[in-house]
Amino acid sequence: MRKMKHENIIKLYQVFEGLRNVYLVLEYLKGGDLASYLKSKKEISEEEIKMLMSGIIDALVYIHSLNIIHRDLKLENILLM
Repeated sequence: MRKMKHENIIKLYQVFEGLRNVYLVLEYLKGGDLASYLKSKKEISEEEIKMLMSGIIDALVYIHSLNIIHRDLKLENILLM
C-alpha cells in the first residue's frame, strides 16, 4: 500500500507491529462504505453510477499497473469521501 499514490485509493500513513497484531493508520474517509450508501438511497442516477464506476475502474487499472490485485473487491471495501 505504501507504493500506491492515487486519488481513488486510501492513503496509508503508518504501520505499527505488535506481538500479535499489525495496526494500520489510514486516511479517514467520512462517507462510509458503498454498501451502506446504496442501501440508504432509493434511486441512483445513471450519472452517479458512471462516476462511481469510473473511479473504481480507474483505481483498479492503477493497481494492476503495479502488478497488485485486490482479491477482496466488494461494496463494503469501497469507501466514500
